[in-house]
Amino acid sequence: MVCGRNATRAWNRPKTARIRAGAKVGFAPGEPMLPADDYDTPRIYHQGIASAWLSKSPVDDLNTYRGDGDWFKIMSVLEPTEQSIDWALPENKKHQWNFTIPATTPPGKYLLRFEHIYPNPGPLGAQFYPNCAHVEIFNERTNVGQPGPLVKIPGVYVWGQPGE
Repeated sequence: MVCGRNATRAWNRPKTARIRAGAKVGFAPGEPMLPADDYDTPRIYHQGIASAWLSKSPVDDLNTYRGDGDWFKIMSVLEPTEQSIDWALPENKKHQWNFTIPATTPPGKYLLRFEHIYPNPGPLGAQFYPNCAHVEIFNERTNVGQPGPLVKIPGVYVWGQPGE
């Protein structure tokens, strides 16, 4: 749930991106879902909400951090925006989602988590599509904030909880 199914174990030596606080970053699917019809291009296939989170690593080696620390939300999209479109049409499915690292983010090494949640009206409930990246945030500002509120993942969502 933190970074996707066994994501921190599946690829255990990812590179760390250096990002300036205040910079725009993004996530995109890396492979097609199926090699047929409208599924042959990497896309985000479901409509739904999107959010991004950061968790500062308590250790210097991000490869050993599993994301079991505190997380804070840096982006949340619950309503249609300029990035939102009618996803019912295959040609309109999203190829990436971009957002900004807050300019007040303290410097350090973080897991950056992007999640897309499809609020499936079916009996199985919502479908979660999380993924993470290793990032090192640098910030020359002296008036950085103390991020919050802090939550745990898993733990931030509760079965049956209405959306916020």
